[in-house]
Amino acid sequence: MDKNLEMKLNAKLIVNMAMLIALSIILKRFMTIPLPIGILNFGGFPIIFSGLFLGPYAGAITGILSDITGYMIFPRGPYIPIFTITSMLIGLLPPLIITLIKKRHNVSFLSILIAIMIPQSLTKLFIIPLTMQFCFGIPFFISFTKCLITELIHIPIYSFFSYSILKKIPDSYLKIEK
Repeated sequence: MDKNLEMKLNAKLIVNMAMLIALSIILKRFMTIPLPIGILNFGGFPIIFSGLFLGPYAGAITGILSDITGYMIFPRGPYIPIFTITSMLIGLLPPLIITLIKKRHNVSFLSILIAIMIPQSLTKLFIIPLTMQFCFGIPFFISFTKCLITELIHIPIYSFFSYSILKKIPDSYLKIEK
């Protein structure tokens, strides 16, 4: 296994993941902003941040557990596994994309922006609208438009906060350029 991607389970990692899972559930279920075209919530940020801060595997686990736990506590309709898979991808892909773009050291804001934009676009602009059409009959274009508007807000905010917080954390998975 690649040493850069290796995840060692320890108490600190588990506590950090648990905090980010709880924060994701709170932000997604309670801290929402209604917009004329839909609802804006920031529940994806802790999942993305967990991947960037703790590594891709921890990000994937955080995404899976936040979706399943959130559903178990606050079920809204039937359980649809594809939503759990998208949450997993949102935590897994950003640190992997950064590793492909450049090494994990001296990561720039632009690298983080690109690493967040690609999985958010894949999951929120394609997988989610396709799922909504297939499962609920909501036309793709309507879901796509709603998701596009919210992602135009989410992506820069997630990138800014991830970059700003990671600059202050010396022992994170990614090292931010000084």
